Amino acid sequence: PDVSGVNRDSMRFALDLLDQEQVVVVPGIGFGGSTKGFVRISCTLDAERLTEAMDRLERFINRQMKG
Repeated sequence: PDVSGVNRDSMRFALDLLDQEQVVVVPGIGFGGSTKGFVRISCTLDAERLTEAMDRLERFINRQMKG
């Protein structure tokens, strides 16, 4: 997903998400310049854990957009 509206630096987005919500995403910049505002999400968890991770991601984004 494109996270540039939350934080233009996908590395900072990924590190802050990990620190604040313990959710791991991969910064897009590692896949080339055209993906610098994106992150990669792996959907290899069971549905319950994936739902929890998405809830945490939503909470994180909501906080970022307010602050």
